[in-house]
Amino acid sequence: MAAVIAARSDAQLAAANRLMHGAVSQRVFDLGERLADLLSLVEADIDFSEEEITFITAEELAAQTSGLRAELQQIREQALSTEQLAVMPTVALVGPPNVGKSSLLNALSGVDRAICSPVPGTTRDMLSAPLELRRCETMLVDAAGLGRTETKLDRQAHALACKIAGQADVLVFVVDLAAEPPAPQFELLEALPERRGAVVYAANKVDLLTREEISVRCEELRVQRGELIWPVSAVTGDGLDRLRGLIESKLDAPEVDRGRELLALNARHRRAIEEAEAALQRAEGICIANPDIFGSVEVLACELREASDQLAVITGAVHPEDLLARVFGRFCIGK
Repeated sequence: MAAVIAARSDAQLAAANRLMHGAVSQRVFDLGERLADLLSLVEADIDFSEEEITFITAEELAAQTSGLRAELQQIREQALSTEQLAVMPTVALVGPPNVGKSSLLNALSGVDRAICSPVPGTTRDMLSAPLELRRCETMLVDAAGLGRTETKLDRQAHALACKIAGQADVLVFVVDLAAEPPAPQFELLEALPERRGAVVYAANKVDLLTREEISVRCEELRVQRGELIWPVSAVTGDGLDRLRGLIESKLDAPEVDRGRELLALNARHRRAIEEAEAALQRAEGICIANPDIFGSVEVLACELREASDQLAVITGAVHPEDLLARVFGRFCIGK
């Protein structure tokens, strides 16, 4: 509930709701049900020791506790922490200096975050602004132009730009379509040391060209790159809605992992799963060390109750009468 209250965007609210109602609760509930079945069998060994029934063997119990522990470990390792719910997908504007990346940052986000100047190298540090799309919210990031390394400051800015580009979910590679002649410098993209994000190509400054020039130059770049180059203008806004749609389509692609389908755990739930894992590991060790389960059945029951109680932190408690009902539903006792 705290994550729902603290959510500051639709994406964060959806993730918080998954934490409270969704994937984690369901998966842990299913494991809790299996654990309750095991606990009911061990409790039956205590309550109905006079019956000539083997409720479960030490070998079977060890195998099942091991399996439950492995699945809990997988949930914990794959899960996001709720601190990560605030992390939005990132879209990085990249390209050579003075192609209008900062102007695009301002135009796309609607916020004047960047100082725009015709002087190359104006942007040295990282600039960011939220970008509202139709179905999600992202963080739009701009950094120094790639390829400028004449001075120490240039090299530091270039390294930062490369790092940002490597971490982004989507890259918007910006070229100056009005330059004479157009010099897209696509090799800068290939030279990035690490790049995971999908790429959208934006040809900026089309407000300085005629329609025919735009068409001819975009086609030349398309042939050169083998990708569609989308004409835009940060000054007039032409093509920006289409560019936003392209960015969103890349973010919706299956290969873009933004955590929307991942699990989410708060610190309390994560500790509970860790404690349940530890209790199941102890129970497994007892079973391996004591093949005669009856000699250690009460200790085993304590460990399984501890694991069940920890999972109940997430899913709700298992009541003693539920355990008895499970036993009577599976065995004919006292008949």
